[in-house]
Amino acid sequence: VEMGLPEGEDVRQLWRCSYEKRLGQLVLSTEHVGFVAYDSTSLWLRPLSELVHLNTARYVASNAATDNSLILSFRDGHTAQLDGFWARDDCLQAFGAEEATRHVTTRHEPPAMRG
Repeated sequence: VEMGLPEGEDVRQLWRCSYEKRLGQLVLSTEHVGFVAYDSTSLWLRPLSELVHLNTARYVASNAATDNSLILSFRDGHTAQLDGFWARDDCLQAFGAEEATRHVTTRHEPPAMRG
């Protein structure tokens, strides 16, 4: 994944998801978080020091049956909603394990009831 990370910075984890209806990967490195679309139409990269909150969402605007969304909130008020996670809980655990994200608060909503 070409993210434009600073030299020597390691990618820790990658998760398949979508951002603004573009399929791609959420990337967690030692000091940054970002998204890169598979078709290269969307890319963003933010320092982990700017991330202030992670929130799980119970639905996606395009599919109310899913509960696999994650909303990242940054210090400047910008938010990024990532949808379609198959391993969202693993993603939350990975963020919690990084030293650079110790300041980040997390809210995890229970899955939506189905049936």
